[in-house]
Amino acid sequence: MSRRRRRAKAQKQLSKTHRRLRGFGSSVVPRPKAPPLDRDAQVRARPPSARRMALALAATGVGIYYYQNVASDLPDVTLIRKHKPSLVSRVFDQSGSLLREFYVEKRFLVTLDKIPDVVIQAILATEDARFEDHPGVDLVGIGRAAIKNLFDWGVVEGGSTITQQLAKSLFLSPARSIDRKIREAILAIRIEQTYSKREILNFYLNQIYFGEGAYGIEAASRVYFGKTAESLTLPEVALLADLPRAPSSYSLFKFYRRALRRRAHVFRRMIEENFITLGEWAEAEVTPIRLVKKLRRPGEADYAVEYVRRRAERLFGAVKLYRGGIKIHTTLRRSMQRDTIASVRRGIVAVDHRRGYMGPIGSVDSRWAGERVWRMVSKLMGVRVNRREFRTGRWFPAVVAELESDTARLRLRRGTAVLNLENAEWARPFDPRKTEEVWFSMT
Repeated sequence: MSRRRRRAKAQKQLSKTHRRLRGFGSSVVPRPKAPPLDRDAQVRARPPSARRMALALAATGVGIYYYQNVASDLPDVTLIRKHKPSLVSRVFDQSGSLLREFYVEKRFLVTLDKIPDVVIQAILATEDARFEDHPGVDLVGIGRAAIKNLFDWGVVEGGSTITQQLAKSLFLSPARSIDRKIREAILAIRIEQTYSKREILNFYLNQIYFGEGAYGIEAASRVYFGKTAESLTLPEVALLADLPRAPSSYSLFKFYRRALRRRAHVFRRMIEENFITLGEWAEAEVTPIRLVKKLRRPGEADYAVEYVRRRAERLFGAVKLYRGGIKIHTTLRRSMQRDTIASVRRGIVAVDHRRGYMGPIGSVDSRWAGERVWRMVSKLMGVRVNRREFRTGRWFPAVVAELESDTARLRLRRGTAVLNLENAEWARPFDPRKTEEVWFSMT
């Protein structure tokens, strides 16, 4: 018998044996099949489809393309070192007293070594506590701010770092959009890679806006407190530290009580960061604050200063005058200018008296309510209210309420007055021909 036939016979006998064993309930049984998976398990076990992989690759490609386009369109951060910020040009009199300032942005550059540590600590505690640790964008700070704002039901804490704020101030618009935030983050990382932390902090403290036209910590210190940044105290610093967040909403001149409430937040953050102790906080809370808003006094050397301004603009150009931070020293004497202007005004009044009374500027109905009367008076006065005599309280607009033989009863905005007609003899009918030469003293 051939080998092939013997193998076929053996296989046939083995098959018969298996059939017999299955028929007698033998324990030799085939292995059971695994139970079918549920639908969710089948979905999880299924390998990622080609469609999903294509979508992921497409999204990655779009992201890379967007980044490359944005990154190539951003300005060069090395220009910050060459950046010349707009500064204040000042005019001084003969004795060195300040007469006037010309500027677009009120800013005085100051180096970091001239700024007290308490100023830096207050700014860092309020704006960017992890400034020394992050690479320009602080993901931890963003998460912490989001949680804080969620629990306080409002925007109490921001997620932008000091470097991001600097990038926005120098290179970007204030418009709120995702595109702007991405650009801001890329610029911030580049700035951190190019400059040291101290340089970035110095740029920031000279660039950021504190309200009331003040750019930088030095200008803010002078505008609000009439002193240099080097002389600032803890209570004053705490008021300034939160202003960059919303300069208009927390203006110290317009919303002082609101600013005090924000100052409490600055103190709390400084305590949390171990910059101040509870004792220092308690002392700062009771220390009085003196705000100084030095307004320009119109009429004092105005004409002479205007001559200086025109001359300087011809010599240096408008850009240099209003942005260059030049100092202009003159031979003007403030006291002489003040006396000269006062003498000219007295002469003008004398000429007006000599020509006589030009009559009322208008009329009102005696039946009108007081508020309506003074609205009409203000309208009739027009630009006259800007005259120095009205601004300083030497002259007042009045309504003649009753006229008698020797007196006139007047209604003022606050109260009444009586005019004796014998003291108004100059109020004869107006005569424009009386224009003879007038001499007056300048003393």
